[in-house]
This record gives sequence, structure tokens and C-alpha cells, in this order.
Amino acid sequence: AGQRAVRDLRADGVEVVALIDSAAPTGLMVKDSPVRGTSRVQYYRAGSAASRLTVGDLPVIDFDDVAVFHITGITLALSEDARSAAFELVHRARGSGARVSFDVNYRSKLWSHSDASPWYRHMASLVDIVFGGDEELAMVVDVPADDHDALIEAVQALGPGE
Repeated sequence: AGQRAVRDLRADGVEVVALIDSAAPTGLMVKDSPVRGTSRVQYYRAGSAASRLTVGDLPVIDFDDVAVFHITGITLALSEDARSAAFELVHRARGSGARVSFDVNYRSKLWSHSDASPWYRHMASLVDIVFGGDEELAMVVDVPADDHDALIEAVQALGPGE
């Protein structure tokens, strides 16, 4: 599955830097709609190649020509090593002059709100752009989700301009 994803992305013109871990499967999320208007999500990420990502895997990535680097909150949830690698990638991207965007992308099946929140807050403080729904942003800044203006102000106070 991982090799197919790399092939399909390259076919669409995306430059892909991919490490192959033949001892671990590609993580997978399956979403279906058993009844109209509902959805069910199953994750198959335990022991995935992405969960085994470490800072030692990162030298293959060259940020010299990268204008924007995007990271997802899912990577932060996969393992402590993957989380450390994600933060290191952000520091390297920023150091090369790239803009960094972060999609909170909270998944309660991967980790708890209380475990995720401080890591999301820290990541949001390092990036230029933050993506998230009101509930996700409330986790980042501990502001009520129904106070949209306060959410935006609080996220921007962490440092991102967008």
C-alpha cells in the first residue's frame, strides 16, 4: 500500500521522499457509511511504518527548495519517536526558510484529549499556519469552541499568522 501511495503521488507530480520499512505495514484508516448520514472509522496504525519514524530517519530530507512544509497532528499521536521526528522536521523546515503549516487533525482513537492538547499547543507555537475546526482549536488554546473570535485570537497569540 505504501509503495502504491508513493507511485500515485509521483504520478500526480508530487515530489516524494519515502523511506521503505519492509518490516512494518503502511498505516491505514478505513471510513465507511453503514447508514446514510453516519460514518464509522477504523484505524490500523499500531506498529505501522509511520509509527516507527525516528529522528535518525530524517537526514534523507532536503529542505533547500521547500517553500511550504505541512505536518499533521496524527504524526504526533503515533509514537514518541514519531512525535520527536515531527518536531525536528518542523525545526529543520523553519531553519531552511520554509513556511510551516499544521493541521491539528485530532483523532480520539489514537490518543486522549489531555495527552494531545499540550503537544498541539507546542506545535502551533512553532508554525506559520494552523488548520483546525473549532473543537480542535479549543484543544490547542483551552478556549470554548463556541467562541470563534476568541479561538482565532488565542491561536494567533501562540505565534502563527494564519
